[in-house]
Amino acid sequence: MSATTLNLPAFRERLLDRLSEIDQKLAHLKAELAEATDSQLDEGTLANHPADEATDMLLAETDLSRIYDLFQEQRDIAGAFERMELGVFGICTDCGAEIDPGRLDIIPVAKRCLTCQIKKEERTRPVRTQRRIGMEETFRV
Repeated sequence: MSATTLNLPAFRERLLDRLSEIDQKLAHLKAELAEATDSQLDEGTLANHPADEATDMLLAETDLSRIYDLFQEQRDIAGAFERMELGVFGICTDCGAEIDPGRLDIIPVAKRCLTCQIKKEERTRPVRTQRRIGMEETFRV
């Protein structure tokens, strides 16, 4: 199956369904975060005990992290829609090869073939590791 014969309407429908799920999750997370913040403001404090405060902070940070991840997924989906409109959906943005349809079935927002994705991850991994090692040496972790 070539990239030009991909079933774009099916991919579009899957991505629209996922966007709807993301919208629902975002609404829930935002409401949960707002509710926790409002109740803490009503009480005039974050918590009555330092351990409760730490738990509240951890839950808020977790919600914020999940919100960030969902926003990133929305951007990835927008990119997939843009590639569809440009007629390059299913074509690797790095090498121009066709992305395996099986890969697109699993990750419909994929913009790279597996080979280029692996190369990208290998290029970025050492930087993260070096940064972490540098911090460990600086702070003697």
